[in-house]
Amino acid sequence: MDEVLRQRLRAELLEVGFLNQCCLDLMEAMEAEFSLTEDQRECIEQLGRFLREGIGKLTALSERVADGDIVVLC
Repeated sequence: MDEVLRQRLRAELLEVGFLNQCCLDLMEAMEAEFSLTEDQRECIEQLGRFLREGIGKLTALSERVADGDIVVLC
């Protein structure tokens, strides 16, 4: 994969991870600021777990792209 394309792909992966982190931060702030029902709190906690898992996977994928381990995404 061309170095420019690899850098662009990595930047886009990191941007998606950053946006996910922003969503996670917003959800945590909402949970702290508003009175939520137990169901709403559980929903936010589950969404937070999904976002953290996605952030971890995007970060790992970005590192693999940077290392040259991934040359084609299908």
